[in-house]
Amino acid sequence: SLHDALPISAQIRMGASAMERTILCLLERRALGAPLTANKLAELSGLPITTIRPRLTWLKAMGKIEDSGQRQRISKRTSAILWRLT
Repeated sequence: SLHDALPISAQIRMGASAMERTILCLLERRALGAPLTANKLAELSGLPITTIRPRLTWLKAMGKIEDSGQRQRISKRTSAILWRLT
C-alpha cells in the first residue's frame, strides 16, 4: 500500500491534510470514479480505519466528497456508505 512504504516515524508525522490528499487521490484514481467504502480506502491506503473515518467526515463537511447513495454489505448485518468525489 501507499502508506506501508513509509517508516513508522513518517507515518506518525503524516498530517491530516496528507491523509485527506491520500483519500482524495484514491477516490480519483478509481475507474470512472467508482465510489469506495471507508474500509476499502483503509485497505488501499494502508491507514487504519479509525484514521480514515474522521477524514471522510471532514472531507464531506468541506464539500470534497459525498455519500453516493449506494451501500455495500460488509457483514451480515452491516452495510457501508460508498463515498465519491463531488
